[in-house]
Amino acid sequence: MMPDHLRRLGLTLLLSGVFAGTSQADSVDCNYPEGDIERGICDDPNLATLAHLADVIGAVVGLDVRYAERGIWEDYGLNRAINRLLSTLALDDVAALTEPSVSADWNFIFDDQNKILFIEAKSYPLQNGVVVFNPNADGTPPVLFAEMYSYDDVGRYSYRTVGNILEVTSRAQPAVSVDKYRYQDGCWRLIGSDTVWAGYIIEFDDDIAELSINYLTGRAIFDYKVDKGVVRTFDPEVLCLGPFASSNAIQYHDGRN
Repeated sequence: MMPDHLRRLGLTLLLSGVFAGTSQADSVDCNYPEGDIERGICDDPNLATLAHLADVIGAVVGLDVRYAERGIWEDYGLNRAINRLLSTLALDDVAALTEPSVSADWNFIFDDQNKILFIEAKSYPLQNGVVVFNPNADGTPPVLFAEMYSYDDVGRYSYRTVGNILEVTSRAQPAVSVDKYRYQDGCWRLIGSDTVWAGYIIEFDDDIAELSINYLTGRAIFDYKVDKGVVRTFDPEVLCLGPFASSNAIQYHDGRN
C-alpha cells in the first residue's frame, strides 16, 4: 500500500494552473515517472489508471492535467481533476470517447436519447462515472452534471437509464439507495427514491428497513420493524440532479426526523 504522505500528494487545481493546452501540458508516463507526485501516482495501480483516464479525456478536449511537483493537496485531487475535465466535454467529443480502443480500463457508453455518457470501470475498486449533457437545442451549458467519485469513497455508485428515467444507485453498507430523475423544464428532477437497509439487523421498533419517497406527490412510505407501510407527507419541491438533492433535507408534516 502506498504511504499516506504519497497518497496526499495532489494536483494544483486552480483553473489558471490545473489545465494547459496540450502543447504545454504534462501527462503521467509510469515507464518514466518524474518527481514525487508522478512516482506516488504510479506506485498505486488505481491512481495510475485514473491518471490514464485523465489523459484520455484530456486528449479529446485538448487539455491535460498539470502534474505539478509543488504543493501537497488533499485526497481525491485526481478525481476532482477528472470531474473538471468531464465538465468541459461537448457532445461532439462523445464519438472519440466511445471508440472501442480508447481505453482498456473503462467502457464509455452513450445514451443518445437522453444525452448521457456512462463511464463504466472494468475493475474494482475504481468507480463509475456519468456525464449528463444538456438536451436542449442550444445546449447551454453543454454539461449539466458530471460525477466520478474517488475509489476511496465509502460508497459505490452506478448509473443507468430506463426509458427517460435516470437511475443513480449508491451502495454504502448497510443501505442501498436508488434515486430516480426525469428531465423536465430544464432540470433533471428528482422524482423518487427507494432505500433498503440490506443485511441490517433491526434491533429497535423504530429502526427502518425500507423507505420509498415520491418527490412529486410529497409522500413517503416507511417500513419499520413493527409498523409497515407508514405514510408520512411533506411539501414537494423541485430538486435537480446535483450534490444537494437529498432526502436528508425533507421536513415531514408530523415533525419527526
